[in-house]
Order: sequence, then structure tokens, then C-alpha cells
Amino acid sequence: MVLGFNARLSTRDVDALILAPSDIGRVRNWVKKVADEQGWPDDWLNDGAKGFLIGVSAGPILLEVPGIVVQRPLRASHCLQ
Repeated sequence: MVLGFNARLSTRDVDALILAPSDIGRVRNWVKKVADEQGWPDDWLNDGAKGFLIGVSAGPILLEVPGIVVQRPLRASHCLQ
């Protein structure tokens, strides 16, 4: 959100929505590996934001590589139109 909307830095983690629940264990292993390699805390990727979502918005893709799509959500004002 900070990068996508040029917002102020408010937290030290990355909010994520993991759309393949059957792969959640694999994702958590990758998150741990990245944390170890970068010296980051294990909870740098936060999937707890899913509790605040009503659905998935089709915002612009910021990064797409095999197995990962980073997509910015639409602003709330766009979702209400």
C-alpha cells in the first residue's frame, strides 16, 4: 500500500492475501526462508489483512513472476462506484 498509493509508512510488514490456501504451508516456508536470508522478523509477511477484505479487487499488477502476482487493491472510492 505504501508503494502503490505513495502512502506514509505505517507498519513494518507486508500485507498479503494468499489465494491458494492449499499452498499456505509452502508460502510460510518461503516467508521464513526470506526472513532468515534478509535478517527480517518471521512475521514480515502478514496475511491477517484478509479479515478486512470484502472481496478481491482487480487493481493494477505491480509484479508478476512465476507463482507470484503482486497486485495493488483499488482504492475504496473505486470499489463503491
